Amino acid sequence: EHIRRIQEQFGYQSFSSDQHALHDWLLPFALSTGNGYALVEEAIRQLRYRRIILPALSTIESLCWQIYQNAQDQIFNTLTGDLNDNQHSQLRSILDKQEDNSPLTTLGWLRQPPGDASPNNFLAIIERLQLIETIALPPHLRQSIHPNRLMELYEDGKRFSAWRLGRFVDDRRTFSTLVAYLLEQHMHLTDQALLMHTKLIQQALRRSASKQGRKFQQDGKAINRK
Repeated sequence: EHIRRIQEQFGYQSFSSDQHALHDWLLPFALSTGNGYALVEEAIRQLRYRRIILPALSTIESLCWQIYQNAQDQIFNTLTGDLNDNQHSQLRSILDKQEDNSPLTTLGWLRQPPGDASPNNFLAIIERLQLIETIALPPHLRQSIHPNRLMELYEDGKRFSAWRLGRFVDDRRTFSTLVAYLLEQHMHLTDQALLMHTKLIQQALRRSASKQGRKFQQDGKAINRK
């Protein structure tokens, strides 16, 4: 009776009739962040804004979990839906060791820092770029999900070991994490290659200028002796 009077006097609605609407309101938010606490806070904000009486917190959390799962499914399907069997195999191989007697996986090799500017380090960056490009990930994937979710998956790819990534219960999570990591890492490697190329050119110019300076001094001394 008390709730009914509040509804009549202040224009509030009961929650039970708006569960599907809440899903529609929150799904775009869930597609932009994997933060469960933020999703619950957004659900409460939406309910208050729309003058809907709040149910028990456990009910909100349960619904938010379902929405979170739906968003995850949509993201995973978007990132992996167009991959073929060969690409799946190539992605799996990234989790393997480079050589039987080496502790370093291909993923670990891709994560290595660029090092100082040198021809060998520059070539190593190019090799990493070429490996990623051989997988031929669809170019539209970067724009197909929210940048925040792409970055979250990229951070997972940086943080988790190859062993952990290969043992996710849902294979789609493994492949989605690897796809996001490779998309972002390709961009970072490209930046590293351009920066190192610039440094190598500067080094070559400085060596050339130093060589020319020494030659000028030698020629000057020879002229003076004459």
